[in-house]
Order: sequence, then C-alpha cells, then structure tokens
Amino acid sequence: MATGILSDVEITTYPCLSYPTLTDFLRDLDANQPGYNWQQWFLGPLRRSGVRTLDDMWIASPASLRVFYGLPPILVMDFYTHVVAAIEMLHSAHCLEHGIICDTCRTRIMR
Repeated sequence: MATGILSDVEITTYPCLSYPTLTDFLRDLDANQPGYNWQQWFLGPLRRSGVRTLDDMWIASPASLRVFYGLPPILVMDFYTHVVAAIEMLHSAHCLEHGIICDTCRTRIMR
C-alpha cells in the first residue's frame, strides 16, 4: 500500500465566513468536474469522520482517509487541493464584497 504521496494539509479557516455543507461542496465539485464522482468517493468517509461543513475538514487527515477508508492517495490529495482552494476563494470573495481585510489577513500581512 503505497502512501508516499500523502502529506499533511494545512487548512486555514476564517471565523468571518459561513461555510457550505459537505454535501453542497461535493455537489458543486461534481458539477464542475463530472467524471470524478467526488460525492461517491468522499461523502460517506468524511461524514463518518465527523465532517459536516467545509471548515470541518481539519478533522480528517489525508492519511486517515487512505488508511481507514482505502481511498486512493492521488485522489485524496487532489480533493484536499480543491478544499483549500474553495476556502481561499470564499474568503477572498467575502473580503472583496465587504471591502475589508479580516484579522487573519491583517496578521499575515504584518508578519
């Protein structure tokens, strides 16, 4: 069972956001990438791991999805790339819409 591709993923969440449910996120991902069947692969394992909304993704590590649910490592890492990108996109849209720089972003800029 080769798992060398798996690595920890840092998921930054923002308290200023309302996050989509896991079901909504997977449905949108399936609509944008019809051949991958994201819901079929990830909905059950992530729900069983306790993930309900996109900001809960820190609960399930890439390695846990591989070890406990047998998901292919490359698919797991691809999925996490979509998760991180979606969170960042939601955050950017929120800040632009409200014309703000949230405290999390302000802290990053000041470093």
